[in-house]
Amino acid sequence: MISDIYFGLWYNDFNNNVIEVEEMPIKDVFKEKWQYMTGSIYIPKELLEAKGDLLVHISDTPLMSYDAISHLLKRLNPKWIIHTGDLVDNIKLELSFSKIDLYRQHIAKLTRMLEMTNSEVYISLGNHDHYDSIMALNPPFHICKKADVLTIGTFAIAYAHYIELLKAYDADIYLFGHNKYHKTEVSTGGQLYLNGLEQITVMDITNKQYFFLRYPIGTDDSRLLRMRIGI
Repeated sequence: MISDIYFGLWYNDFNNNVIEVEEMPIKDVFKEKWQYMTGSIYIPKELLEAKGDLLVHISDTPLMSYDAISHLLKRLNPKWIIHTGDLVDNIKLELSFSKIDLYRQHIAKLTRMLEMTNSEVYISLGNHDHYDSIMALNPPFHICKKADVLTIGTFAIAYAHYIELLKAYDADIYLFGHNKYHKTEVSTGGQLYLNGLEQITVMDITNKQYFFLRYPIGTDDSRLLRMRIGI
């Protein structure tokens, strides 16, 4: 685990295999907490002023989080979005397939939301996703059933719903979701493992800056009180 203080601005120094943390000023801490409590996602000024190409990583998103995430994407206009599965995480489709029609309604809303961005969208499906229902919408996204790698210049980002699927890939950053047992951390080899359940991560790829943002209040409740293990 990197640190217990993970909402704010991070710098990744791959040469020395370390993460440096720039803590938020007290006034910004209160702003972040207020926006969290009112169902929004706090965007630090440093992120709004970022000059590099941005990538946003999200995962395990329940319906109630869509509006806040949509607002975030409109403000940031990222070049890339990676979603590591369970697109409608308030519906546990693997456990209750009878809710497939409701799932299809919600996945249509998420698809429209992502289509409205100017971003390249990459999705690895989760255990509660339904491939045929998603593809029936003909979304202009890169969709994989298990795992894949996005290469940006010489920078490789492997992504999957399950962290276990990433072991076969050689990358600089590994993105995953599903299970809170696996924490966001830097490996001994300097690779960064980011769990999209714990936070929304916005990466300034150009400047190697990472902003960890909190999902809106109630997100974990809508995930059915997911605290440690994945459902």
